[in-house]
Amino acid sequence: MANEIVQKITWYEKGDFSMPDPVCDFCDEPIDKYPCPIKGSYALCSRCRDELGITDGNTEYFESAAYNLGMEPKQHSINCGGR
Repeated sequence: MANEIVQKITWYEKGDFSMPDPVCDFCDEPIDKYPCPIKGSYALCSRCRDELGITDGNTEYFESAAYNLGMEPKQHSINCGGR
């Protein structure tokens, strides 16, 4: 898809974090499912990853220019989500 903002997704196990009880960087709830996706530099709990459309095995997260300009509603895996 042209005109995209793309962020890399990496997957962390609990032992990969430098803190003993990591929290979601979006909602501050404890990370409750591993492996945990790291979108760019942000760790996500299972609720936030579902809201963003990130599923197991995704390696990048994208947002289309049309979504960012408010021209299209968010549609997971269409113009906003993991792949």
